Amino acid sequence: MTAAAASGLPSGRLLVGLLALTLSAGCASGADPNGAAPGRTDECLTGTLRASSTEVEEFLVLEGPEGPAVPLADRTEEGIRWLSGAELRLCGLRSAAGALGVRSFELLTVDGATAHLGVVRQQGETLVLDPGGSLPAVVLLSPPARLLQAQGRTAWVTGRRTGDGLVVQAYGIRPEDG
Repeated sequence: MTAAAASGLPSGRLLVGLLALTLSAGCASGADPNGAAPGRTDECLTGTLRASSTEVEEFLVLEGPEGPAVPLADRTEEGIRWLSGAELRLCGLRSAAGALGVRSFELLTVDGATAHLGVVRQQGETLVLDPGGSLPAVVLLSPPARLLQAQGRTAWVTGRRTGDGLVVQAYGIRPEDG
């Protein structure tokens, strides 16, 4: 059981609707847009998301504790690039070239702290982070002004748990362009 699960807060599990649409676009036909062989099952990997580059291109890789970094398929980069540096669990199919076409992800930690992912919303007088689905919203205590202004946007938040919610210590807001 994770520390987040033990605390009763969501662990960051969330398929952001927009991301899900972005990542699944083109999959409805049954053909995987990332070139994975039909009939294969998702593979899940945990590691740190890193931006990498060559002289001619920039791309994302997942650096795990064991083995070489795993490149991510081009179609999946836009939706998660903003999480670069975070620890994630990515699930998807590998292409013949070894790139992982991400179908879903779970945000685990940011700078070693349990991270919560969701949409910033106002509920009455309270600001919350809504992870979607059946998971409960996280009440955000002492949110900075920029987070208050991010209503309707996807964000991650880390902080100290109290009986009333989560005291915001760090956060990141998904850029509007991706």
